[in-house]
Amino acid sequence: MEQLNQKLINNFIVDDCLNILPQIEDETIDLILTDPPYNILNTNLIDFENNKDFISLENEFLRILKPNGLLLTFASWQLWFSLFNKWKKLKFWYEMIIVRSNGFSMMYKKRPVNRHEYLLVFYKNKSDIFFNEREMGEYKKPYERGLHQGVNSNAHASSHKKGYHKNEDGFRKPTSILKMKTKNHFKQDERTKHPTQKEILLLEKLIKTYCPENGLVLDPFAGVGTVAIACNRTNRNHISIEIDQQWFQEYIKLKEKEG
Repeated sequence: MEQLNQKLINNFIVDDCLNILPQIEDETIDLILTDPPYNILNTNLIDFENNKDFISLENEFLRILKPNGLLLTFASWQLWFSLFNKWKKLKFWYEMIIVRSNGFSMMYKKRPVNRHEYLLVFYKNKSDIFFNEREMGEYKKPYERGLHQGVNSNAHASSHKKGYHKNEDGFRKPTSILKMKTKNHFKQDERTKHPTQKEILLLEKLIKTYCPENGLVLDPFAGVGTVAIACNRTNRNHISIEIDQQWFQEYIKLKEKEG
């Protein structure tokens, strides 16, 4: 691995990420995967100033990402709006919709219950981006079918006879809709006190899709360290930073249960 400050790699650092990010060497991070605080549980309108620390990190993220590195962040529409308007160097590419197994328990009187979040993808350079679609797609029953004649029919026919497509392994390409279990559907030993804890299996899928094996993942808002645990399970390295000592203690409990 690059001559990165070794005390950071595969460690959970309790500190403000504003203090730690400058210690990371240029162009050493394959993937930034994080869930910054954006007050999704707040029923009131969000003050964009609450996101100013995350928004201000664009230059640091740009510096430490490899040329083909990506940034994936969970977000509300308010944070998406702020990033889209204020980030000028990291380029927005596309969004995915994360559908939770349960809505939040707060009572909405004049609107539907919120059951989704956004996952935003930003890039530095689209050349040679790592994307393992087999990790994000699904496997179902193989099939054979004829194709409708049209502009794209030849592309789908591939090496098969024109106008006919045979799916031999059952693989279905990934879509922009991802499902995520909420805490009440987690295994008991994976639950913590964190109010917006993300499902580890979903994080594993994202890491295997967007980061090569033995690559380096950064989570500057680590919470209870679920990204770190997902990296350990998938043979990726991580740098995890969290300012709140309370969540570090929850991470220690999770890590001990991992064995």
